[in-house]
Amino acid sequence: MRAPALLALFALGCPPSEDTSAPPDTPPDSTPDTDTDSGVDTVLGEVTWRLHEDIGSLVYVGWEAEAPVTARVEFRRDDEQEWHSTPPRALDAGPVEFLLLGLPFATDFVFRAALEGADETTYSQEHRSTTGPLPEGLPLPQVHVANPDLWEPTGVYLLSSVDEATGGWVAGDFWRFIIDREGRVVWAQKTPEHHWTTYQRISRSGTDLMWDEFTFWSNWDQGAGSKVHRSKIDGSEVEVTATPGGHHAWAELPDGSLAWGSATWGTEVLKVQPPGGEISILWDCQAFSKERGIVRTCQSNTLNWDEASDSFLYSFYTTNLVVQIDRTTGTTLRVFGADYGDYAFDPSESAFAWQHGCVFTDTGHLLLSTHTTDRPEEEERTVAREYEVDDENMALHQVWSFGADLELNANTAGEAHRLPNGNTLHNYGSYGRIREVTPDGTIVWDVDWRIDLPDDVDRLIGRSVFIEDLYTFAP
Repeated sequence: MRAPALLALFALGCPPSEDTSAPPDTPPDSTPDTDTDSGVDTVLGEVTWRLHEDIGSLVYVGWEAEAPVTARVEFRRDDEQEWHSTPPRALDAGPVEFLLLGLPFATDFVFRAALEGADETTYSQEHRSTTGPLPEGLPLPQVHVANPDLWEPTGVYLLSSVDEATGGWVAGDFWRFIIDREGRVVWAQKTPEHHWTTYQRISRSGTDLMWDEFTFWSNWDQGAGSKVHRSKIDGSEVEVTATPGGHHAWAELPDGSLAWGSATWGTEVLKVQPPGGEISILWDCQAFSKERGIVRTCQSNTLNWDEASDSFLYSFYTTNLVVQIDRTTGTTLRVFGADYGDYAFDPSESAFAWQHGCVFTDTGHLLLSTHTTDRPEEEERTVAREYEVDDENMALHQVWSFGADLELNANTAGEAHRLPNGNTLHNYGSYGRIREVTPDGTIVWDVDWRIDLPDDVDRLIGRSVFIEDLYTFAP
């Protein structure tokens, strides 16, 4: 509920004093009244609006309702014809406010209130305003390829993160952002205190944005201050969980538990914390390595939970291994990798190295992003590879790959996701690029965060995931 003084302003039809949504020389209601029902504005009272104080792409529209009504707010950019809408709400008489989501920063837009009657919808007059400026320092992308006819239809927006500093896996200011398919930023927040955010997720409930604030690389404190947040799209916190030792990858489980790779210099354990419970160690990489005679250090770059097998896929860049671990018992189920793994690669040149973003597909295939292993270092490429897992013959049969013939190579990070329509989303990590490709390798979306950089300078982007509806994260 809004503060009483601000509610009084709405009741009087005055915009709040912090309202910066309309340019100073533009009257708030500068467009002609397009309402065809003269009673609508009487029911609404004066329509007012404001911007979120920290996220200037979020717009709040409100009024003092004179009577109970079902209402919503429609809005569109000045350069488009189609109206978008907030979810409708059944309102009592009194002050109300709607949140407009999906508008890019620094964009002129039009909005109107819509009242839903039994037989027809009636509208208020249209109002014009402008969203806040782009956040200073936020790296912006450019879309090189866009083919809406072939891309994943539920992928309306993309959630990811980007390091403001260049150079790849380096300390800097990390931005969490959401872009639309045209590459326009519709939401952005900076992670505090130069801490790292590289592994965002959508909560399993589908209602929260989850993001890591890890201190392992910023404070060099071995992750003593690392934590994972659950937030709404307006930045309000739902929950913050300490994840000591957190440095890179983490996962949420169906019961709300968090799992993460907890590292110290040289080794790592897989920790799990249930809601309100104590942290436990499920799996110990040092003990695993000792059993196998591996003398290299342990540090992971991927942790994903697989629902079908109720197990984790845990990837280690220090040993080029992907380990499958039973979630309940901590038992090592499978070990994949060219040097220390149990499965041969078919063909041998399809072996992975410096792999990231390992997942099982719906068919049980192993999908990941990897460097090529059959070329000189200067000719390496980052590719997506998919393998059929043949337990009988202890082999990984490559059944699909993408990117070997393209001149893109990430020094670190990256991932590959299989999308609902069969396309694959390939994230190039420190190369600062994301591509969506069809099963036959056709690129249908290509977005680039390195447009202002020389060819030999990297820019790190974090884990990426498509979003269909931003309102699922509204408070």
